[in-house]
Amino acid sequence: MEWLFDLGNTRLKWAVLDAGRIVERGALAHAEGNFERALADRLEALPHPSRALLASVAGEDLAARVAAITATHGVVCERVRTQAEAAGIRIAYAEPARLGVDRYLSLLGAWRRGDGPWLVAGVGTALTIDLLAMDGLHLGGMIAPSPTLMREALARRAPQLDVGEGERATSPRTRPMRWSPAATSLRSA
Repeated sequence: MEWLFDLGNTRLKWAVLDAGRIVERGALAHAEGNFERALADRLEALPHPSRALLASVAGEDLAARVAAITATHGVVCERVRTQAEAAGIRIAYAEPARLGVDRYLSLLGAWRRGDGPWLVAGVGTALTIDLLAMDGLHLGGMIAPSPTLMREALARRAPQLDVGEGERATSPRTRPMRWSPAATSLRSA
């Protein structure tokens, strides 16, 4: 049994892995005032693991606080970090540690599904896109604000605009899709 933690920019996500299967999962926003107490309560209710793994793109202080909370449950959190080369993939960045561990783990997950090439996209607080060649070479990627973050920023900076949720657009060949100014700008990125 393992606890897996993904500490992102706005939330901590976790999963309990048992014999290679996720048996439980959840998430907490870490900006909440009671985050540490809520996490401790959640961990108390989870099955006790043999180890815990923590991947974090949040600040070191927050990662240390999460690790300290797991330690109070008798479990040391092992940090997962981006490696220059591992499990058949090679990171293109001159400084591989500059690639967020979330993006790195997504590349590893894609590679494990089978030989590439792969285009790996993630949408959370940020939109990320990375390319992985057939031989496992990471060809680079990009990071941009998510559509939600773009709408929120636009609403703050230009309150006279009605940024809303966007409009529905349909095509005779696709299902209805929601487009917004943020989505349109991401399509052109």
